[in-house]
Amino acid sequence: MDGAIGKADFSDALPLAPTSSAIKLPKPGDLTDLRPNREGFNLRDWAEQLEMHEAIVPKSCGISQWEKRVLHRVTYVERVPPPIASRPLFTTSNNVPTPLNVQGNAELIRLVVAQIPTNTTARTRLIVGNAVAAAINPSSTAPGVYPASALEAIVPWWRSFLDRARPNSNGTIFDPAAAALLQSLVSRTTTYLYNGFATKAFTDIHG
Repeated sequence: MDGAIGKADFSDALPLAPTSSAIKLPKPGDLTDLRPNREGFNLRDWAEQLEMHEAIVPKSCGISQWEKRVLHRVTYVERVPPPIASRPLFTTSNNVPTPLNVQGNAELIRLVVAQIPTNTTARTRLIVGNAVAAAINPSSTAPGVYPASALEAIVPWWRSFLDRARPNSNGTIFDPAAAALLQSLVSRTTTYLYNGFATKAFTDIHG
């Protein structure tokens, strides 16, 4: 080469990618067509290029006959997903049922409201649940030891019912059926009171 440096041949080099200004990015919700290019797809050429084990059926029956059996072409599409959100793409239902017979349960409603601290304006399910527990079924302070409930001052037999339904100092429940009933009463009362506060159905009862 007489010491001369050969000239590089870039004839086979790939063209440069288009600049970012020429790229059209898909928007969320757009459909991306993954179909092969119709103009650049030849069924006969494709079949001739199949590997031996893949071409047994089309080549054994003849390309022209096999082409007639291609009745449709599957099209694959992909929907562009939305960008990642910081919260779910759905909202929870706000349909809270209005409690019935509010006037008939006015005494119970006032009893539960009295257990909520006066400086607490929120009426979350936790706050309402704690107030219901204090009114009808306070938590134990020691095994088998329970403070008096507010309902006992109105319903004299309520304490004897609680004694049958709650575990004693040994953890034994005297009446399992009464325990199940107590659990149901507390749950239903909490839901009733919470729905009443949420729908403002108790405004005329406690102001």
